[in-house]
Amino acid sequence: MPSLSKILLPIAAPCPADVSAADAVRRLAASGAEMLLIEKGDVVVGLFSHREALAVYGDGAGPVEKYMRRPIPGRNLADSMEAGAEIIYREDTPYVILTEDEGPLFRKTSRPVGLVDAFDILAEIGKTTTDTASNKVFTGRKDLGLSVPVSPHPPGHRGLR
Repeated sequence: MPSLSKILLPIAAPCPADVSAADAVRRLAASGAEMLLIEKGDVVVGLFSHREALAVYGDGAGPVEKYMRRPIPGRNLADSMEAGAEIIYREDTPYVILTEDEGPLFRKTSRPVGLVDAFDILAEIGKTTTDTASNKVFTGRKDLGLSVPVSPHPPGHRGLR
């Protein structure tokens, strides 16, 4: 299975955590993006999407940090698609921050390099699963326990000798 780096999306310009929530809604609408990453200092601390924007309409005067979804789960760039799907399901979030290790062996740190969304992960898993299962040719009479249609004999096959 390919790694998450295959479907890496760049990180958009982050929104500071001290901006008012009403201003964050305006930024979200103006950008046309699905979400804003909320940053405090140089660290991404949360996610503000249309789902969180619904809560702002009662009182948007507070900082966006009060309304954001946190924490955003992270995975290593080299992790598998299944690992990304598992964390998206477990954390109930549409995005995962991808990180890359840097530094010497015993002082490694990780820095965010991009993100992936649930739709891209599921599309890639579906494409890989479908492509590999449909291209296999099975001969003989052994039941492999797969639920794919298998023709009894390919054209030109003379049976087992």
